[in-house]
Amino acid sequence: SEGLETVLERTIPINAALTLVENKYLAFGTASVSVDGESTWRDEVPTSGLATCLMPIAPEWGNIWGTSTGHIYATFDNLATPLVDLGQPHGAVACTAVWGHEQDTTRLWAGFDDGRVYYGELDLAAQTAVWTHQGTLPTNDTVIELRESYGLLGELRATSGQGYYYSADSGTTWSLLHTFANAWRMAAGFDANLASGLDDVAPLYRE
Repeated sequence: SEGLETVLERTIPINAALTLVENKYLAFGTASVSVDGESTWRDEVPTSGLATCLMPIAPEWGNIWGTSTGHIYATFDNLATPLVDLGQPHGAVACTAVWGHEQDTTRLWAGFDDGRVYYGELDLAAQTAVWTHQGTLPTNDTVIELRESYGLLGELRATSGQGYYYSADSGTTWSLLHTFANAWRMAAGFDANLASGLDDVAPLYRE
């Protein structure tokens, strides 16, 4: 009532060695990873082609990159050793989108420059993958982004050309959910999926 104030100050020590630092990955022609909060980076050019795309989430075992020559490469040790070649499932066609499931991280997906979609089964012990052609997006346009639903295995979404597409059968058949001037990125969540477009009057679409 008399305008008195009390100030409590407390010093909390932070042990940098115990602070969680999330690994960061980039794809700019090279495959890059930082394990120290982006202070330093390890870079490597894939043996065949240039890195074109990167899995936007990173499981505990590492990450994967697609390349301009269709090869898919992985790191299992944050590039402490050279990239591991997981194969060239669609020949020399550029791989433009890669994805791995959040829960079953041995489930891999790859999209290519001509709209084809492949499924890969990752053997973590052998560091190899077996790929199967699942289907092709309707317009044969470049697969820009590809995602498998968190809760439903085989339920996919993709952006390609002007379309935002949905597949309930692991990419065998696709239906158009929305049209953009130029389809672009996606964001997935527990409650809603979002897709975006470039040069569009309404650049965001919520399912």
